[in-house]
Amino acid sequence: MLTKKRFLITVLVFALLLSGLAATLFLTRTRQENRTKAAGETHTLSLATTTPTVNPGDSFDVNVNIAAVSTVYKVTAVTTQITYPTALLTLNSVTPGALFMSHYAAGTTQMLNIINTATAGLTKITLGVPCTTASPWVCYADLSAGTVATLHFTAKASGQAAIGFVSTQTAGAAIDANKNPVNNNTNIINLAQLAPLTVTVNSQTPPPPPPSGDKANLTFSLKFQGISSQKANKNVRVILKQNGIAVRTFDSIPLTADASGLYTGTITDVTPGTYDILIKGAVYLQKKFPAVTLNAGNNTANWSTTILKAGDFLNHNRITINDISTMLSQYTTLHVPVTAANQIYDIDGNGNLDINDISAVLGNYTSMTVLGDE
Repeated sequence: MLTKKRFLITVLVFALLLSGLAATLFLTRTRQENRTKAAGETHTLSLATTTPTVNPGDSFDVNVNIAAVSTVYKVTAVTTQITYPTALLTLNSVTPGALFMSHYAAGTTQMLNIINTATAGLTKITLGVPCTTASPWVCYADLSAGTVATLHFTAKASGQAAIGFVSTQTAGAAIDANKNPVNNNTNIINLAQLAPLTVTVNSQTPPPPPPSGDKANLTFSLKFQGISSQKANKNVRVILKQNGIAVRTFDSIPLTADASGLYTGTITDVTPGTYDILIKGAVYLQKKFPAVTLNAGNNTANWSTTILKAGDFLNHNRITINDISTMLSQYTTLHVPVTAANQIYDIDGNGNLDINDISAVLGNYTSMTVLGDE
């Protein structure tokens, strides 16, 4: 693996090719000086996935993305090392991203192209822009932001899988509009903003046991407002009613989501018959599914066309001005990061309390008191 200093020297070769300069450029900062100049570093490196919650056996991708404070800066090379927990995840492969591959074609080569996954729990990535292999020499650094590489994982055990950068092995280079090296020939990556990505691997849900005797099971699927991709597990209360009287209550039924955000759970050992089934999740209004007939054995119901509405933050099966006020008191900036204290207001599960969450709830508040089903 290239050291950071050797890496930065190498990427300066790109700058020379891009600018046509004849003089030799030298590094003037050490690693420690690079870290102390975080405020002047022009690019951020991050990890992102569209599936932050997976099940054992699921495959998912994590992108290594770079962003710049100005589109004037064009990235020429990035090097980093990324760690992951081998007890929870298997790294299948790493592929270069579009940032450096968009101009990769016949007659070009990547002078920096190192992907090393030989060490369990660690992947080493060093990638640079493609350059022509014959005169006139041209290197294609025309992007200021994008995906450096994509890591392809498979989840293998339940838990919180933290995927993160090794800051001491992370560096980058870029050029400005005049094709001069950015940030005085030193590391452009803001090491202070490197953050791990946590992927939740759910506990493996076994199939429902066969109903005892002549009892019935019901496996049902439904949607929650704002959820359109795989998110964290949820729990719901399920009430079975006959003639308006509750005859069976399941206080906490676990639900797991698929890639489209469709949640599925099972109630077991129910006496066969016809029921009104009421389902309520935390912060969602209760919804009634009337006249559901359960026969002895396993039954299924797909209620994905009915979406449970969000906004019942006080858990009283209604949306009132008090629920709205409670939510708005948390909305202090355009994007409020989710914490344990405010996560119930993150309706779409994207990790931020933002205008989309506010809009979803306000759209449900159509009268002074909006009631859930009873």
